[in-house]
Formats: sequence, C-alpha cells, structure tokens
Amino acid sequence: MSLAIPPNVMIGKEDEVKLIDFDWAGEWKEDDAGVRYPAYLPSGIWTDGIAPMEKIKRTHDIDMHKKWFSPNFSCK
Repeated sequence: MSLAIPPNVMIGKEDEVKLIDFDWAGEWKEDDAGVRYPAYLPSGIWTDGIAPMEKIKRTHDIDMHKKWFSPNFSCK
C-alpha cells in the first residue's frame, strides 16, 4: 500500500512525524512587513488565502495542519 505524505512532512523509522523545511519562516508582524509566500507556488495543495506573494499568516499554518493531518487528505 502506498501512503501519500504531505509536502514538508517526513515519517521516521518508528512512525514518528517530523515537519521539515522552514525556508519560508520569518517573524510574524501585524503590518505589511511580514514574511510572504514565494512568487511561484505549486497549485492544488494550499488552503484559502495562500497565494504567490501573499503575506504568510498564522491562520494559514493552522488551516494547513488541519488539512494535512485530516484522515481524508490526499496530495494527489
């Protein structure tokens, strides 16, 4: 059986889940100076509000976590 694993998630030898690749990480700021998504994003795996050059928001992380770890998630 093949298991679809979300991007930036690794499954370890003991089935432990590891989140990796924080190259978009940055300090969250209220104003417009916060970190932004890159100009190119592959399509099909993001939640609402995530788009090229849009500001990265805390709610995006929460929504993506819910999506990735939902029993119905598929990255196909």
